[in-house]
Amino acid sequence: MPKPKKMKLWLISANSYGYDDYTGFVVRAPTEVEARQIAQEKVVYQDGVFTDQTKSSCVEVKANGQATIILDSFHAG
Repeated sequence: MPKPKKMKLWLISANSYGYDDYTGFVVRAPTEVEARQIAQEKVVYQDGVFTDQTKSSCVEVKANGQATIILDSFHAG
C-alpha cells in the first residue's frame, strides 16, 4: 500500500481582484501546484488567477508561531 502524501496548508492570495471575486483561500494539499489547482477549480471564471504565479501568491502556512488569523478576506460588491 502506498504511503499517503504529507499534507500542508497553503495561503493563496490574488494580487488584484474586482467586485464579487474571490481574493484568497487556505487550502490543504501536499504541494503548492496542487493547492493552486484546487483553488482555481473553485473559481473557473477568474481566468487562471490562482494557478498563475504572476497573478497570485502562495505560501505554506506553518502550524508553529503566535496565535493569529490565517485569512481575513472581505471585498463586497
